[in-house]
Amino acid sequence: MDALKAQDIGMIPPGVEKIYQVGNTSLSMARDMVRDEQELWRMKKVADELRQHHCMFAESKVFEKVYILELSYWTEGMPLGQYQKFLKKYGLPPLSEVTTPPEVIKTVERDIPDLGRMGLQIIPDIGQRRTIVFQGCLGDMTCESECPENALEIEETPEGDHKITINLALCDGVACRRCERACSEKLFDLIKLITCKAEVQ
Repeated sequence: MDALKAQDIGMIPPGVEKIYQVGNTSLSMARDMVRDEQELWRMKKVADELRQHHCMFAESKVFEKVYILELSYWTEGMPLGQYQKFLKKYGLPPLSEVTTPPEVIKTVERDIPDLGRMGLQIIPDIGQRRTIVFQGCLGDMTCESECPENALEIEETPEGDHKITINLALCDGVACRRCERACSEKLFDLIKLITCKAEVQ
């Protein structure tokens, strides 16, 4: 797993300064239990002790409010600014933003070791990028800032137009369309963008 990409999609809080990457612990535990049966019983004991200190999030009013906000943000299109306003209303601290990339400290060479004859590889990037110019676009960046996945980039061309590039690996697709709704000139056409000719690398 790429720690910085995990932070981009919300798996790691944005305000952390250091990320310790300890590898795939479930795979390591499975390997240890295969090698030594006593490890199985040691993990069972750990599991039993965890049950005694189980935290029921559903009973927390704070969790209930934040959970509803999370659903609203990720599935209903709530703007981040509105999210922050609700946090303030509830007396909760605001969400911090990633200002500088955190330091990633790897305690292992990779999450999953090379297994078998072919081994495993990390794919550095996936998906395609598509680029288009919508004539009349003001370049006010509203579509880019509204995208919850940071899938859009806007760049001014030498001719004064505004070139919009989408990373299809990040885009939530037509189920979202927050970019279209945010366009003040109503020129943004997501279907036209994602189906245009692929950008030449």
